[in-house]
Amino acid sequence: MQRVLKVFLVILLIVTAIEGGYLIYVRQKKQPSPDQVQYTPQVPSLLPESNMETAIHPEQLESLARIAINKKSNEKYYLYNESSGVITDLDLKGKTVGKTLFPFGIKYKSGEIDDWWYLSPTLASLIEVQIQENGGTITKKAKNEDLKVGDSVRLQEVVDLYYGSKEPQHSKAFIITILRD
Repeated sequence: MQRVLKVFLVILLIVTAIEGGYLIYVRQKKQPSPDQVQYTPQVPSLLPESNMETAIHPEQLESLARIAINKKSNEKYYLYNESSGVITDLDLKGKTVGKTLFPFGIKYKSGEIDDWWYLSPTLASLIEVQIQENGGTITKKAKNEDLKVGDSVRLQEVVDLYYGSKEPQHSKAFIITILRD
């Protein structure tokens, strides 16, 4: 009887050691290597900090969540994001992270925040650069190459709320307006 208990204990210890090894293996496998990490453009903070407040009133979120569209209609629901600041750096050649190319990068300072936005190929293809003189109407179209460090800019992005953020149809426009006095 004692011999059976010893054999049972040894088997139990072996099984426990195998399970422990498996857990260690799985945890190490779940952590991506630096080449697998995908950089995504800056997104608004979802966790309010002391100097931040929520951008969308909770009632509006509830209302948006209940919207239903008739697939036979032409209804569209877009979200329009706008931010102004000063360009502090540009990357017109883009950056490759892992296997993903982000073909355009802009670093601009808005308030106390100075951060990079690397745009996905879909969003970069939608870039429209324009110039606004003396706070008036848009005077002319421009090119990405016309953007310069030190330019005051307004960035505007339009997204289709029907699609997820990783779907190409999600982005509808990305407009960079150079503000000249």
